[in-house]
Amino acid sequence: MALTSAGWVDAHSARLRRNIQYSTINYNPRLGEGSQGFPAAPYKFQKTKKNPKGEATRIDYIMGYGTGLRVIDYEVVIYLTGKAFNTDYQASDHQMVKATFAFP
Repeated sequence: MALTSAGWVDAHSARLRRNIQYSTINYNPRLGEGSQGFPAAPYKFQKTKKNPKGEATRIDYIMGYGTGLRVIDYEVVIYLTGKAFNTDYQASDHQMVKATFAFP
């Protein structure tokens, strides 16, 4: 059974979403063989007919559970210098995911 079918809320469903064009992980066939894990720059997903919002793949989730729980915003936290990662903030092969929930 899917978590959302059991009453869980996926933070990605928020109306306000930032940086959804960047994946939550830096392992992507589109990055090339030598760029997995800690590439110089992230792969930026583009809008297409099959992906009209330009949403990136993700393996990191924030879920909430509870009656009346609302998701306010969602963000893939990524710090860039131009198109490249700012290495001062790249401590993992994943991007941090941040969300704000409103509790009743």
